[in-house]
Amino acid sequence: SRAASIIRRHRLAERLFTDSLAMDSESEIEQQACKFEHILSPGATDKICSFLGHPRTCPHGAPIPPGPCCGDVRFDVATPELTRTRND
Repeated sequence: SRAASIIRRHRLAERLFTDSLAMDSESEIEQQACKFEHILSPGATDKICSFLGHPRTCPHGAPIPPGPCCGDVRFDVATPELTRTRND
């Protein structure tokens, strides 16, 4: 859905700013994430998701809706580690 797509872009942007760019100003992260959620293409969003290792939650613990790039990645409920699966 459109809403899930916007939420996905926003939360991935928050992850990018927090984890990769080491931004620590909550207001700056929120402001920039709000801008990014409107300009990221689906392809760029998937590239960011893959770059970040397909995170399941934003820095606040809210779930990040999975995208098409997450199709070959599954999360083992027993362990938080990512496991790649083959789609033959």
